[in-house]
Amino acid sequence: AESFAASKITVAPSSGFLASSKTMPEILPVGVWAAAGLDSMKSNKPKGKTPSLIGGTLGAPRKCSVLRVSACNRCKDTISKGTECYEIPQLGGAFSNCKKYCDKCFSEILVKTKADLDILFTTIEN
Repeated sequence: AESFAASKITVAPSSGFLASSKTMPEILPVGVWAAAGLDSMKSNKPKGKTPSLIGGTLGAPRKCSVLRVSACNRCKDTISKGTECYEIPQLGGAFSNCKKYCDKCFSEILVKTKADLDILFTTIEN
């Protein structure tokens, strides 16, 4: 019996198999799919309720520069490398985890947080 290492696979050059680039599919990097509009299965509509920054497990948000192509945690829209986005750290876990949000989603989060604070201020005043 032959061992696996001793067996060889040969490809005849006349068959054209692997000889032309037409038979091989093009492999694109992950970020290129979104930029080319090939990720049409995703919906850019935010899902669920708008979160508020008033919570025991959220840290202070900060503005940061994106180091690699990312997706918004809420609407799943692509955030390109080098652009500014907002990070909200998720505290209380075994390790630090920051969720990235685009400008539009972060402004909606701030509106929701302001509405929650207004409700708290009216209950305190009464």
